[in-house]
Amino acid sequence: MNKPQGLVRYLMAVRVRENLRPISIRLTDQAAWSGGFFLFNMAAAFTFSVSMYAAVTVASSIGLIVAACVRAYALDGPLVAGAKIRVSLDDSFSGKVVLTSSVAGGIVAGVVSALWISLSRGQTPYWALVVLSMAIVVADTPHYFLTMRRAYSRALRTGSLYLAGGLLTVVFARHLDSMVVVLLWIMSTLVCTLSGWLLAAQPTKRDLMFSYRHVSRRMTAEALYSALGSQLGILLIYLTNDPSVTAGVRLAYSLVFAPVFMLIQGLTPLYLVKMSNLYRQASSQGIRLSIYWVSSAWILIFMAGIGGFAAARFPLFHNASFRASIPYLIPVGLSMMGSIGFDSALLGWRFTVSPRLPHRVRLSTVAVELAAQVVGVLVAGPPGLVFALIFTALFKTAIATIIVLRTRDRPSQFGVFDYLPTR
Repeated sequence: MNKPQGLVRYLMAVRVRENLRPISIRLTDQAAWSGGFFLFNMAAAFTFSVSMYAAVTVASSIGLIVAACVRAYALDGPLVAGAKIRVSLDDSFSGKVVLTSSVAGGIVAGVVSALWISLSRGQTPYWALVVLSMAIVVADTPHYFLTMRRAYSRALRTGSLYLAGGLLTVVFARHLDSMVVVLLWIMSTLVCTLSGWLLAAQPTKRDLMFSYRHVSRRMTAEALYSALGSQLGILLIYLTNDPSVTAGVRLAYSLVFAPVFMLIQGLTPLYLVKMSNLYRQASSQGIRLSIYWVSSAWILIFMAGIGGFAAARFPLFHNASFRASIPYLIPVGLSMMGSIGFDSALLGWRFTVSPRLPHRVRLSTVAVELAAQVVGVLVAGPPGLVFALIFTALFKTAIATIIVLRTRDRPSQFGVFDYLPTR
């Protein structure tokens, strides 16, 4: 009896290692990629004045918004459309679509960054900030492409280059001119772009053989709505208030919630792929996986927020930048929790209904979110932004709860490792 039991334990251990390996590689990659972005931001904070750092924040935020839209159109949309008609994961992506979307997105990011910074400063922004916004988009796309194709080891190589550039820059930041820091940031993103496409090793002439644009367009619009909903308040504060407020809101994320967000971002592609596989197999376990996902994310965000307030009691963190971020820890944390719950509920629903329905729900929710932020910022300034973030977090959570209650299945038995990704 001992030998069969020993064999079972051995096989289970082998399965656990096989399931955990892609998770560990993916998390390492995300740590490297997010770490590079974090270090470049810190280097900019060291070398720029508060007003100029706020401009850097705006340029990078716009780059991240457009990058999210490119991801949704070129990768997330085809994945969902392919899953609905049982197309394999490898056949769900096209290098041609990804490359074209990346270039177009970079141009859009540069134009919008130039216009937004000009509106606030009343003068032409530094060209490097415009190029930085473009470079963030074009570097993110091949890295995410590798991740969605489950080429985690190759994506890690690209992420390591980004981290190395960030480390080099932050070490020498105090000895460098501020614009040299931005130039190093741009050069690192361009190196990551080139290496990412070389490692992708997929022809960029092949188009997709199934209809995906009806899904991609709506998911892109949703990504834009969602990104604007989370970033518009900061962008409006930049236009209407002292730049130190913009820096304080951004540092609330950078100093406290960035590690948690890095972890969530690292697991999100695995979660998305696993959900698509469950629905390809007509599995009924998707809703329960969503509940586990949201619960775990909320716990991590809550712990990060508690850690941020606790850290404020130590003399090491008694500086102006950290004190400026303290009033925004609760609203930023609640905003992240509401967005994660809403996105997760919408994802599970998306695989089973027409793309029009999630799109309409997203549009309606973001309309409320944008209205709250615009009114809050224009009427009350920073306190209005705090109120808007808390209100929309509660609103999103309520909508997510309604979606889950309307679509959930009856409870059933399952194993934890049934939900881990496989290669």
